[in-house]
Amino acid sequence: MSEETQPLVLGGRNIMEITDRVSGRKLEFHYRLPVQAERDAYTKATVKHKGNKVMTKANVFPEQVALGKRVALGFKKGCLANEAGQIISSDKMDPDYDPNWKALLEKHRPDILARIGQQVLNSTRTTDEENNFEVVEDFGTDPSNPLFDDTSKDVPDTSDPLPSA
Repeated sequence: MSEETQPLVLGGRNIMEITDRVSGRKLEFHYRLPVQAERDAYTKATVKHKGNKVMTKANVFPEQVALGKRVALGFKKGCLANEAGQIISSDKMDPDYDPNWKALLEKHRPDILARIGQQVLNSTRTTDEENNFEVVEDFGTDPSNPLFDDTSKDVPDTSDPLPSA
């Protein structure tokens, strides 16, 4: 059965191949789709309503990293090494398991976590959606900015960019 004719399995673990443009390597990561509360929190952190205007945050990198870190489940062994160059694993049963693998990624390659975050949020599309979005205004994160006040009350505020699942 070809990939196109296989059924879409709902829930569970997914696999994403990321090409690292710095090293040229192909990296395999495992992830889950975000739950609705995580999607809502991401939207609340990146989109604001003021009157009849919808404003989107221009730099959503921190929110993408936070979401990617939350939904990342692991990676194929051999893809990553620690600062000493030793291969690490995300599998708790592996002798090379490093419980800090997400923190290492966040410190050294947050772009990889951001890519995972982008992928899980943009997991579907239709042909008429391509190139149909425009950032009008960046509301920033400066509390002195009058646009900073959020008028929506649909998701509780947290100190983290995303709530715990």
